[in-house]
Amino acid sequence: MKTDAKIQELVNSYGNWFTNPDHENSAGGAGRMTKDLYPYTAMFSPIQINRTKIKNRLVMAPMGNIDMCEETGRPNDKMLQYFFARAKGGVGLITTGLVPISFGIDNSVIEPGKLSYFPRIDRSRTVFAGWRDLAQGVHNFGAKIFIQLTPGLGRVGNPQCLVNQYKFPVSASFNPNFYMPQIPCMRLSDRKLNRIIRNAGQAAADAMAAGIDGVYLHGHEGYLLEQMTNPAFNRRKLGRFADWQRFGIDMVKEMRRRVGPHYPIMYRIDLSLALNETYGEEGMSKPPLKKFRNGRTIDETLEYMENLVKAGVDIFDVDLGCYDNWWLPHPPSGMPAGCFLEVSRIVKERFRERGVKSNAGFDVPIVAVGKLGYPDLAEKAIRDGYCDMVMLGRPLLADPEWPAKAYSGRVEEITPCIGCQEGCINEFVEGGHPQCAVNPRTGFEHIYPENPPKADRVKKIAVVGAGPAGVVLSITAARRGHKVELFEKSGQIGGKTIPGSVPKIKFDVANYRKHLEHMLAKAEKEYDLKVHLNSAVDLEKLSEGAYDSIVFATGAKETLPPIPGLDKVKHVQATDLLMNPGLLGDAKSVVIVGGGEVGCETAYWL
Repeated sequence: MKTDAKIQELVNSYGNWFTNPDHENSAGGAGRMTKDLYPYTAMFSPIQINRTKIKNRLVMAPMGNIDMCEETGRPNDKMLQYFFARAKGGVGLITTGLVPISFGIDNSVIEPGKLSYFPRIDRSRTVFAGWRDLAQGVHNFGAKIFIQLTPGLGRVGNPQCLVNQYKFPVSASFNPNFYMPQIPCMRLSDRKLNRIIRNAGQAAADAMAAGIDGVYLHGHEGYLLEQMTNPAFNRRKLGRFADWQRFGIDMVKEMRRRVGPHYPIMYRIDLSLALNETYGEEGMSKPPLKKFRNGRTIDETLEYMENLVKAGVDIFDVDLGCYDNWWLPHPPSGMPAGCFLEVSRIVKERFRERGVKSNAGFDVPIVAVGKLGYPDLAEKAIRDGYCDMVMLGRPLLADPEWPAKAYSGRVEEITPCIGCQEGCINEFVEGGHPQCAVNPRTGFEHIYPENPPKADRVKKIAVVGAGPAGVVLSITAARRGHKVELFEKSGQIGGKTIPGSVPKIKFDVANYRKHLEHMLAKAEKEYDLKVHLNSAVDLEKLSEGAYDSIVFATGAKETLPPIPGLDKVKHVQATDLLMNPGLLGDAKSVVIVGGGEVGCETAYWL
């Protein structure tokens, strides 16, 4: 089993930070929504990718655009308005979610009836016009857009294709399906792989003709391109593609042949799967992981990246992991901010030392990813040479205007991502389009206006409870012109985000609570909104106010499990304990009932 000392050290650092979040390290530590480095001269300086100039160093990450297209695969209005909102918000480069180029080969990318749930790019007038509209709309706001292409999902595709189409999923070798390991994936023939390569060239030519500014290959996270270009998955012994670098290199060469020397080609790659470093010898000895023990090392990946540059790649974004260690490429709340900056730095240093240049004669920009939605940290990463550009995914779901607000120094107004993964990752897994727990407009920009319309009739509204729901509702109602009074029985706003942000690893929730405080104070000054803290209300008091509407946003109340004899044992609710550790008294041992998120975080905190 091969392991990389650098990757092992980095993975270990996440655990060390988790147990000691006071420790600030090169991975970024606790992200803070501060503006100590403002103005952000590095982040908002232009950069050139081949012959294409990008106005700033901010890239919108690719996030699956499932359920955002017509049955033909043409981008629908939902998808257009979703991207237009981020372009208007000031990001320099937008990348789309993955667009398969392997229809008819990878059976997992279509629904029963041969309908696409992914967008697709082809030469039909209908589909072509949709991409042209998207490109033109993005350009109207001064942004550029790259389309992300994927040869397919392979072993991480939906195994329902076996039931719906009587066809097995496919892969580089006879790999087990990720979701149902008992289902084998059929090994793709060289003939079909060459067909995918030709499809990639055609898709790149179609994208260029539609006005898309560049193409972006998804060679990461264990999708089919990664399966073909990583010896962990590609265990072929015969044929052209037994050389695990060959498929990716041939694909880039074909794309470059079709689009010419000046059209940008971007490549997404992981420096390492980090499976061995994540699970260790014992974990990797068990099926199905034991098949994947011989993944690319750092040196092998860097050599492959240099060969991709020679083939025609102009820019990379790089991180770690795959579906089999899902938490790594999708760092949740609790992971340190800037968790992959060391990864991008390794590539930057290698390319600088070896003088790697693109075929167009330019330096090859390296894009950093992974919890970088903190303006000071993003600026520092570029200034200190960890990367050339910063990729933002979930932060732009939470607030499309992140770039504009950072540029103008309004950092406190940025709605921060809380790392919950409810509206983004979970929606994707369940077949939905991108959404966000702290931004109800995400994915519904085509329905909900950017600014709420003024009310036809001004109402006097009482809102009871100053948790996130009560605060956001009060601000929105006040913006519409209503007269709003917000009542909170405690002395501070935030509701359950107050105990929820006590563990230091929950810094994202703490950032969100501070944002709510700032926006509520701002709204008090600008609108007819009054906040009453330390103000418990009852029906009599509410009736005296002569309100047109009363909204209760008091949240949920914890329940006690029906345990016999519980009344004879000292017990406390987790949220009360987080707010008042003294409730434990002199207890030496504690039993936590409930292993959900609150229970686990309380156990960690104790």
